[in-house]
Amino acid sequence: MKWHDQFLSAVVDEDERRIISLLESMPDFTEKEDMERAMKLISEAKARFERKKEQLASRMRMTKRQKSFLETSLETSPATLDIHS
Repeated sequence: MKWHDQFLSAVVDEDERRIISLLESMPDFTEKEDMERAMKLISEAKARFERKKEQLASRMRMTKRQKSFLETSLETSPATLDIHS
C-alpha cells in the first residue's frame, strides 16, 4: 500500500499514532502531484488534531468548573446533619 493510502486511512480512522509514525517515515516525493496530495492529507490531519485539541480544552474547562463547584459545595455544606431546622 502506498504511503498516501496508508496516511489517508490513518486520518480517516483518526489513528494518531499511525499518523505520527507515517509522518516520521514520509518518503521523498519526486512528483509534484505526490507532494501536493501529501500536503493536502497533512493539512487534513492537522485540522483534525486542532479540532481534537479544542474539544479537549473544552472538556478540561468543564472539568475545572465541576471541580470548583464541588470544592465550594464542600466548604459551604455543614459537617453535621441539622434535623432541627
